[in-house]
Amino acid sequence: MGEATRNCAAAREQAGRAHLQAARAHEQVAALQDLVARMSDVAAARRRETEQRRTAATADRREAASP
Repeated sequence: MGEATRNCAAAREQAGRAHLQAARAHEQVAALQDLVARMSDVAAARRRETEQRRTAATADRREAASP
């Protein structure tokens, strides 16, 4: 096998490894984006719950203060 053939084979192997690494990185990015979206949903739900509790507490105080 000539040097050029070996170099070409080595370059193909390296390109294959780089492709696999890029695919793994893409999967990791997608997983992180999914995690961020879920965390955002949880945070939004907590904000809604907090606002509902505040609204209920305000209504309770108004009711208690009314004659």
